[in-house]
Amino acid sequence: MISAAATTTRAPGGAVRPPPCRALLRYDLVGELRFLAHHDELRMLQRALVRAGWPLAFSQGFNPRPRLTVPLPRNLGCAARGQLALVALWSPPPGDELFCRLAAELPRNCRLRAVVVPLATGTPHPCAAAYDLELEEDDLHGIGNRIRALLDSATAVVPRDCGPGKPDRPFDIRPYIDKLELRGATLWMELRFVQQRTTRPAEVITALGLSPDTYSTAVRRVTVRWDIEPVGPSFGPAGDTRNALDDQEDPEEAIENCPSCDDRP
Repeated sequence: MISAAATTTRAPGGAVRPPPCRALLRYDLVGELRFLAHHDELRMLQRALVRAGWPLAFSQGFNPRPRLTVPLPRNLGCAARGQLALVALWSPPPGDELFCRLAAELPRNCRLRAVVVPLATGTPHPCAAAYDLELEEDDLHGIGNRIRALLDSATAVVPRDCGPGKPDRPFDIRPYIDKLELRGATLWMELRFVQQRTTRPAEVITALGLSPDTYSTAVRRVTVRWDIEPVGPSFGPAGDTRNALDDQEDPEEAIENCPSCDDRP
């Protein structure tokens, strides 16, 4: 384990020197892990990074933590493909070694897709996100008409949940809907971000007259379009072209083709 003291450097005069580089993680979160709250997801990643022996840069203060951020947190119960996390590092070893060490420490339903290190400057912000969910047969009747009615409307106001102890407030979701269509029994939605605000899939489900309690944990975030694409050397399992969201293979299988994994304990 790397201590906070070992990852803190001060310049002359006592100023804290910024970490020399950042890494970007791209991973899928599926299965039961979709029920992790945002802070629990961060804690899972932090513990895996420490166990993997990454040269982490820590925050200052009484309770230092790895400098880790997730640019687009998930809604509780939502599976996600291509989730991003940014990590500050000191003097990292080769990227393929970082990938293999971390992939071996992540839980079964968190599949590491790639590590980009060193990451160029800039933080990606979401521009749009696409989601899908499978509808039950009883809900397919009339859903096409409701989709057309929602897309044809100028406004679509639904109650927004503002958190425990706070009253709901009306929220117009229509400006944030780019695409909404039925593909067989699958509802596909593309939602845009405006000044870093967007609507939630559960709010679209509500506007369509469906039950959020039934479908909020069936939603999958499939793709995200970012304002800047991550730039830097990318490392991942060699020859891996599988991209199914429900792919839940053992982490050992996910890294079996990585050449530097042969030496791991």
